[in-house]
Amino acid sequence: MDYPIEAEGLKKSFRQLAHGQGLTEKINDYLGIGKARHVVFDSFDLKVKQGEIYGLLGPNGSGKTTLIRILATTMLPDSGTVTVNGLDVSDSRNKDRISSTIGVVLGERSRSFYWRLTAKQNLEFYAAMYDVDRKEATERAEYILDFVGLGKRKDDSLFNFSSGMLNRLAIARAFLHSPDILLLDEFLVNLDPKASYDTREVIRNLARKERKTVFFTSNNAYEAESMADRVGILYKGRMVAEGTVEELKQRFGEKDTTVRLTFDAMPVGSDALVRQLRESGGISHTSVRGTTMTLIATEPMAGLENAVRIFKSKGVRVRNVEVLPSSLESVFINITRDKTNGA
Repeated sequence: MDYPIEAEGLKKSFRQLAHGQGLTEKINDYLGIGKARHVVFDSFDLKVKQGEIYGLLGPNGSGKTTLIRILATTMLPDSGTVTVNGLDVSDSRNKDRISSTIGVVLGERSRSFYWRLTAKQNLEFYAAMYDVDRKEATERAEYILDFVGLGKRKDDSLFNFSSGMLNRLAIARAFLHSPDILLLDEFLVNLDPKASYDTREVIRNLARKERKTVFFTSNNAYEAESMADRVGILYKGRMVAEGTVEELKQRFGEKDTTVRLTFDAMPVGSDALVRQLRESGGISHTSVRGTTMTLIATEPMAGLENAVRIFKSKGVRVRNVEVLPSSLESVFINITRDKTNGA
């Protein structure tokens, strides 16, 4: 199957709640009459390729969790077609078949575990829910726990687990029944950089080793850039851009060049120096933090030549010059800014 996850013309909205209603409004609200609706998806399209890691990037409240719940069959679309492994999520007859082929990691992971049980016991319990043979469940639980780095803690109760360890346990549970597809909803939230990196590595390695399709959502551009084969950008209910990270950078990245300069010491009168740089031509923005100055050059060659000339005339010694590449974060900002401005 070329596309194990597909959505075409997906529409989803919710009735908006209002406070301070009179009796008539409350009755109409209950009956669903004349009630304004909040549109989450408006003709949303998506195709996720077999075996790829796909990241959906969008701001808070853009519908990322709603989409995960639709794919996991816990919420129905209003209209449009959504399929998982070729099965229509709107057909109730497909619910069990879809559930058996997906692993899901949602937010608030700690609430879905049994804290008095050990890590291994938790996985064995959930394996039973998937009708996995007991002997196979024990072997699979131990294998997955080893793979995610929790093998030495398999007999510890979850009271002794950190947020990062709970995250890895949630991923282990999602892979437990060897699903074809893994659905992850903002799975790195509240993790420190080390735990975040470890979690990304676990998912990448498991997905590659077991040839899984991974679909994850995030509001963090760095997470998407560092993990996804392809990225889609969700904004106001629509897919506004899609491609590999490099493709998106080429199409929507910064047209200007960002340069970071590091000095041995920031010169006296740096405010006047910054003003002179801006007036010299080729530089649209400057910012100073400690002994570091960041320049945005609209005309890179002319801007840097002017900066070097000014620094030399002031006797300022530049210790390091770094040209910063365009990032997925700047791509996301540029796209959403253009859409907001009606471009």
